[in-house]
Amino acid sequence: MRKKEFWAGMVTMLLLMTMIITVAAKTGTVTQELTYTDIKITLDGKPLNLTDEHGNSIEPFAVNGITYLPVRVIGDALNLNVAWDGKTSTVVLTSKDNQNQTTPTTPSTNYSRTNPAPIGTKQQITVNEYWGSYTATVEITSAFRGQTAWAAIKEANRFNSAPTSSREYILASIKIKIDSVSADRAINISKYDFTAFNSENAEYEVISTVNPKPNLSGDIYEGGTLEGWVSFVVDTDDLAPKMVYGADHNGSGGIWFSLTDK
Repeated sequence: MRKKEFWAGMVTMLLLMTMIITVAAKTGTVTQELTYTDIKITLDGKPLNLTDEHGNSIEPFAVNGITYLPVRVIGDALNLNVAWDGKTSTVVLTSKDNQNQTTPTTPSTNYSRTNPAPIGTKQQITVNEYWGSYTATVEITSAFRGQTAWAAIKEANRFNSAPTSSREYILASIKIKIDSVSADRAINISKYDFTAFNSENAEYEVISTVNPKPNLSGDIYEGGTLEGWVSFVVDTDDLAPKMVYGADHNGSGGIWFSLTDK
């Protein structure tokens, strides 16, 4: 639902098409000297917090003048799906903007963008991917905002940025269960799968933040459940912010949730 520019000379055309990157190299072990020089990365002028799904710091390094970056962190920052195919030793990147198509399957509810589901309400959705489809049940189990949310985010990582005077954080605990998958594979879930909008239906920008543990990130197979925190930055005077999961690249479909108790 969004397109982002990446830093010059690093990666291009990632958001234009679905890509499968295969390293054409022989297998084996090679001993190399790694050079660490406190390499930093920025996205649109803002520093990225390089951490794994557990919040542990990851430092880029160089080998023979080539800089190596953590692909999952970069993929998340660019709003890409990142998966690992162990059978073929392939990192699979897919563009959410171009590939995800969704068909909501919530006939028993009347929730929508103009009437988002209250906190504590479960909704089900079927998502069509290039490889097949999966059905998931999603619920915001709790949410809080303002100074309480900022205190938890600041404690999670001291490098997290404080909101501006007109903005504040919302922390939402989100639970997602994979009900069925059309193929025998895991579904990757990350905080970038959830997009916040204001009460006037304008999308909020994504702020790179290390969320409190448990962070909502990981792979789920059919029947599995994942629950964790996702943070959003919203206007302090926005009394009815909302969130969508599984919307198509043109904004249609998806399941909508309120981010505040009414």
